[in-house]
Amino acid sequence: MAQLPIIRLAILNAAETRWPEVGMRLCGAQLFLGAAALDSCDAAIVFDAPADTQAIERLLQAGKHILLTPDAGMAAERLRALAEVAKNANVRFGLANPERYLPSRQLIRQQLDAGKLGAPGLLRIHRWESAGTPVALLRDLDLAHWYFGKMPTSVYAIEQAACAAVHVHLGFPGGGMALIDHVRQLPTGDGYYSLSLIGASGAAYADDHANMQLVYRGDAPRAVHAGEGVVPLVALAQDFVDAVAAGRDLSASLDEWCNAIAIGHVVTQALETKQAIAIG
Repeated sequence: MAQLPIIRLAILNAAETRWPEVGMRLCGAQLFLGAAALDSCDAAIVFDAPADTQAIERLLQAGKHILLTPDAGMAAERLRALAEVAKNANVRFGLANPERYLPSRQLIRQQLDAGKLGAPGLLRIHRWESAGTPVALLRDLDLAHWYFGKMPTSVYAIEQAACAAVHVHLGFPGGGMALIDHVRQLPTGDGYYSLSLIGASGAAYADDHANMQLVYRGDAPRAVHAGEGVVPLVALAQDFVDAVAAGRDLSASLDEWCNAIAIGHVVTQALETKQAIAIG
């Protein structure tokens, strides 16, 4: 059996310091960090890709396969234009929501696909942080769309400026709903995230409370969040490497992120008008 070629993969704009560990776990890829290695690489993952996409367009034109985790300023029209550039250059171009690759989120999706939870009825997400970013809300909107498998039909949102809190209600066909609240001004330190999904015949949850470990270092014990390690990064990178190796079409990821952007626009309108908005 012929051995598949090794894909040289560049990682750009990554704040995570454990990428060398990720590289050791990848199959069919050799990992490089930073823009200096781009000339000799076949593909790149660009984290928190900026709204100015000229550099990404040049990479696509140069024959590089690209995966983006966009920031909140990336317009859907620009993303579709980049997809057209990639098509003309015969390279793969896709979008990724890192939240989807967390093992806890993956497990909930697997339970849904297996029919163990029944039809999703209520999704509840809390995200409380000391320095939250607008893209975090888009990622949670994308999760809601991913779990329900359809666009919402109504959106209502309110904001509490004093604590930079946003509360979003999404109504889905058939009576399903998602309730998402974000707080962006907690005191400096660890934040809190929980996700629970109630279906017609079961429920599943991913809650930071379940991943807290007591640490004894003298004085009072501390609760430390265990986290999910580098597994999400490995899964994200491996999925892209496999797509490049197989020549897999990534256009579905573009459509799904553009749907999240569209829902985000309606959330903004709901915040401005202080009224529920129907999505036609």
